[in-house]
Amino acid sequence: MRKIVFVLFILSVFVSSSFATDIYTYKDKDGNTIISNNPIPEKYQNKAKKVEAYDKDSPEAIERYEGKQERRRIYREERDYNRQEQQAQKQSPPARSVDASCKRECSVDLNICKSDCSRSSVPYKSGRNTDSYERTRCNDSCMKSYDKCVDRCWN
Repeated sequence: MRKIVFVLFILSVFVSSSFATDIYTYKDKDGNTIISNNPIPEKYQNKAKKVEAYDKDSPEAIERYEGKQERRRIYREERDYNRQEQQAQKQSPPARSVDASCKRECSVDLNICKSDCSRSSVPYKSGRNTDSYERTRCNDSCMKSYDKCVDRCWN
C-alpha cells in the first residue's frame, strides 16, 4: 500500500509540474505593462522578462505608487477644470436688451426730427421738387442720431 501511495505521489509531482507555465512581463507600444503566460508577440520578444518569483512590494514602493496615483488624479482634475473654464469662455455672452423707455424717447426724438425736416423744406421751388435732396439728407441725419440714441439704450 505504501508503494502505491509513493508511486501516486511521484506521478502527481510530474503531472503538476507539466502544467506549470512561465510568466512573462513586457511593455506594449502604449507603455502598458503586460503580465501574461500566453505566447509573447514577436515584436516584444526581446523586451519580455521572465518572472521567477513574486516579491511583495516594500512599503516605500507602495507609498511611491500611491503618490504617483494621487499626482495623476490631481492633474486630471486640474485639466478637467481648465477645459470647463475654456468652454465657459467660448460661450457667447448673454443677450443684451434695450431699455424700452429709452428707446421710446429716441423714437419721439426721431419723429420730431423728421417732422422738422418736412417743415423746413420748401416744396416746389422753381416748379420742380428740388427739396427732396435736402429732405433726404435731413432724414439721414435724423436716422444717424436715432441710431446713436438707441445704442446708448442697450443694457
